[in-house]
Amino acid sequence: MLTKIKGIIALIIALFIGLSSCQEEKKIPEVKGSPHKIEINQMILVPEEGLLLGNGDLSVSIYQTSNSIIWRFGKNDVWDRRHETAEDPEPAHINEIAKGIIEEGWINSNFNKGEVLSKFGNPLSKRALEICQGARSYAFKPYPCPKPTGELAFILLSTLQVG
Repeated sequence: MLTKIKGIIALIIALFIGLSSCQEEKKIPEVKGSPHKIEINQMILVPEEGLLLGNGDLSVSIYQTSNSIIWRFGKNDVWDRRHETAEDPEPAHINEIAKGIIEEGWINSNFNKGEVLSKFGNPLSKRALEICQGARSYAFKPYPCPKPTGELAFILLSTLQVG
């Protein structure tokens, strides 16, 4: 299995080198102010800030370390599914939410972070705050969250020694 993986990686590298060296360099006309141009002028050191490519099911984040370029692969159904609900309020019933919006005038600009107000200027109940401020299990824990499924790292050699 390891030999197969090494062979596939060698094939990818050979194709990359072959395609880049065999083709004539074609100049793509640069459009000033093009909305599709991506320029990165600093190192991207964490996968969360990397260049993201994908189709909604499979994804890759491309980032770097001091001596390598890393492709971190993901699949949309691979998650850390831990979910601790001990600190969460009792789930709200739809009638509770409707009453809060219509009769009490709940206004919440940002779930889990925003200030909760009443458009009528009335103080809100503890229950209203519980419902509008969201579930602590989701907002204040590092999970549930998507997990990477693999990484491919290309080590960059700063000097090539021959001999």
